[in-house]
Amino acid sequence: MWLRKRLDIGWSDLLWGLIWCGWPGGDSQRRPPWSAAENVIACTSVRSGFDLLWSAWDLPRESRVLFSALTVPDMARIVQHHGLEPVPVDLDPATMSPRVESVQHAMSPRVRAIVVAHLFGSRAPLDALIRWAHAHDVKVIEDCAQAYHGPGYHGHPEADVSMFSFGQIKAGSALGGGLLFVRDRQLLGRMRQLAAGYPIQSHRSYLRRLLKCALLKAISPRIMFRTVLVCLRVGGIDYDRAINGTARGYSGSELIRQLRRRPSAPLLRMMSRRLSRYDAIDAARRAGRGRKLAEWLAPGIACPAAAVEPHTFWVFPILVDNPDAVIAALRQEGYDATQGHSMGVVASAADSADCDPVVTRDLLAHLVYIPFYAAMPDVELNRMAGVLKRVADSPVSRTPASSAAGVVGSGNSPLVEGSA
Repeated sequence: MWLRKRLDIGWSDLLWGLIWCGWPGGDSQRRPPWSAAENVIACTSVRSGFDLLWSAWDLPRESRVLFSALTVPDMARIVQHHGLEPVPVDLDPATMSPRVESVQHAMSPRVRAIVVAHLFGSRAPLDALIRWAHAHDVKVIEDCAQAYHGPGYHGHPEADVSMFSFGQIKAGSALGGGLLFVRDRQLLGRMRQLAAGYPIQSHRSYLRRLLKCALLKAISPRIMFRTVLVCLRVGGIDYDRAINGTARGYSGSELIRQLRRRPSAPLLRMMSRRLSRYDAIDAARRAGRGRKLAEWLAPGIACPAAAVEPHTFWVFPILVDNPDAVIAALRQEGYDATQGHSMGVVASAADSADCDPVVTRDLLAHLVYIPFYAAMPDVELNRMAGVLKRVADSPVSRTPASSAAGVVGSGNSPLVEGSA
């Protein structure tokens, strides 16, 4: 069985993490790679930094924040905790970028910011959106948690805030941690002042993450994973739910309290190590193989945002009209496909029901994640593509006619420019 995803962290990284957890006190190291950027703050996670951002910003209550409709549910919950109202902006399946009509429709004097998530490893085009937003005195926050392109990429230079995650399942994983690049120096200063009052994440907490990751890596080889599947089935356990549950970093009931921690020294050291060892050649090879797989599946099976450049193919989603049948067929052939994911559709508030993201909601219902990572040889990717072409029912209404079709802002759109 080809596991749905393998963690992007090595055994040597885990060993160093264990050593650092036993190291007595101390700072992360002399100068972490991000210290050269004066506009950055390190946090225990993107969600932690996101909460810190709104605490420092202190917007009037009931201000509105536009969101890419598909995001991690905790992000909208954090905004609501600060007395703000999240409003979804529907997405275009071709680029997974905000739809021009949805942004214009959701705009009101109460809107103070828009949070744009770069999804699946792609990097949404933002130039025109940023120009439009700043002309309307709206801040742009880009969530780059799924779009890490190496330590030299700090997000769009004109975005007000760019957020990067190094959580358990992310590219360049440090099993936690986040970096926020904040272009407003006064806002960044308030964030640093607030963060200084937070307790520090315990070494024991990070040690638990290391041990959990070591266990997941130990069972990821195909033979071991097949054995685990058999044991779970004999025990009557839904393995899809069990595997997805291992990636959750925070419990819902105590989200805000858990977020308000400063990163521990072992976590900071791991982030520094992973950033400094980024393999650009391997990333380029992965991107090339992702484009090749998308070509093999075309034109019958849509791959959201596959034509957007740059793209790392952090995960590989497809759109099909019969997701249950596709997942069953792939698993029968030894491919661990799933609809399980940590993202959801942002709900519309009662007085903004006309902003309901119907396209994104429909897209999520037909989204299937298939295995794709370096350990899979081309022959297996090709065989998986053959299974998909044989079984999948293509959602024609959602399939972009070309790489440019459906791109938000293509042609004469005033908001978001098309991809290159």
